[in-house]
Amino acid sequence: MLKNIIKHTTLYSGADLAFKFAKFAAFPIFAHLLSVEDFGILALVNVLMELFFLFANCGLNEAVQRDYHHEKKHGIVITGMATLIFFSALITLAALLITSRYSAMFYDHFGITPRALLFAALSVIPVQLYLFSQAVIRMRLQLGLSSLFSGLQVILNTLLCILFVAVFHWGVSGYVAGVILSYALTMPFTLYIIRHELTGSISFERCIGLLRFGYPYCTAALAFWIFGSLDRWMLADLTDTIEVSLYSIAFRLCSLLIFINLACTDAWKPHAMKLYHDDPGYRNVFSQYLTLSFFLFIVIGSGIALFGRELLMLLTPEEYWAASHLIPPIAMGLTLYATSQTTVVGILISKRNLHVTGAAWTCAAVNVLLNAFLIPFYGAFGAAGATLTSYALLSGYYLFVSQRLHPLPLEKSKLSACLLLCIFLFFSTLCLDTFIWSYAIVTMKAMLFFGAVAIGTVLGIIKPKELYVWYRRDLRTQPES
Repeated sequence: MLKNIIKHTTLYSGADLAFKFAKFAAFPIFAHLLSVEDFGILALVNVLMELFFLFANCGLNEAVQRDYHHEKKHGIVITGMATLIFFSALITLAALLITSRYSAMFYDHFGITPRALLFAALSVIPVQLYLFSQAVIRMRLQLGLSSLFSGLQVILNTLLCILFVAVFHWGVSGYVAGVILSYALTMPFTLYIIRHELTGSISFERCIGLLRFGYPYCTAALAFWIFGSLDRWMLADLTDTIEVSLYSIAFRLCSLLIFINLACTDAWKPHAMKLYHDDPGYRNVFSQYLTLSFFLFIVIGSGIALFGRELLMLLTPEEYWAASHLIPPIAMGLTLYATSQTTVVGILISKRNLHVTGAAWTCAAVNVLLNAFLIPFYGAFGAAGATLTSYALLSGYYLFVSQRLHPLPLEKSKLSACLLLCIFLFFSTLCLDTFIWSYAIVTMKAMLFFGAVAIGTVLGIIKPKELYVWYRRDLRTQPES
């Protein structure tokens, strides 16, 4: 069963990731089209849009996913979508009123133009409908279609952003316009695929049930927004938009970790819930998946952290290179956070969602306090350190609570080795980046990276020969078309 999950995760999340990499690969283009300060302004607009999205969604995607495989699921999708449209329209109206009222303040203090604010407010409905319909497609286990539409959206996003920024010269607002239009153009296709799910009557009682289950996710999402986004606003307020830009550029380079985590989570969650209902040995599978995914994210995260400076030197103008020292703590934080896709399952299965909310708000409070203390002294590096601490605290809490509520037979020796390896690579990267760049330093980084992969083989976390035999056998058993 674990191999089946890994196969689906590899195939479909890999396809999704390949399309998202196209967007990531466009980063050098925008690095030359937008100034360093523009990247800081764009980061502030993005976190403002994320705030609109979380209030509009109200945890409805998670609520529908939780009940979708129930035998009495009829009408749940149409009820969830109707509720989503209502809240999205409400948030859009509120966003238009607030941004128009305070547009002068946003422009004077943060450099955000009224047009960018308008586009941000109008993004809510198309983005939410697209994400909701994509979630339903994945719940139907049509992961190939989900990856196809993700790819279409990402390609349209990249092309339209380049059009509005490079041809129309709209700057930050042009980038936001490209994002909105890409979702709006892709949304009709995803809605068409789930048209048969949009049957039955809209039930007010079921709507209340969905909101009751989803609201902890909304409050938790607000906390995640605080410690995932408020640092940009605090940097802008306590320093300047240049520091925001450097921090955002480092995060953009680490976004490959976010893409992989989201893709793996999207492929993993439907199988995890189905496995929980159908397979009595699911605990062992969950435990093995946790170990394997943690190690793979360590390898990917360490690769980004080790060669972040080289990537910036290769892809961006020289004024962006100052962001290189921020990459290691951000990459390590995102690596630790990636384990939550498995560790949080015990909380969800136990229906103790308030733990998710409590953990998120605790980490948000810690993050705000650390940012307030560290940013005045260390600037963007202080914000990166606060982010790392918050993600480490969150991941540790999820694991602790899940083990108390719904324990897994953890592979403790392998997980401990992975954690020690992660810490060692983090500090090694920080030390190496203090030296003047040279080919000798790059060689040492390469040795560390491949050494980490070798450790995984020695520990038995990854078994290349077994994977090779398994994939060859899987290919031979495929029916001929």
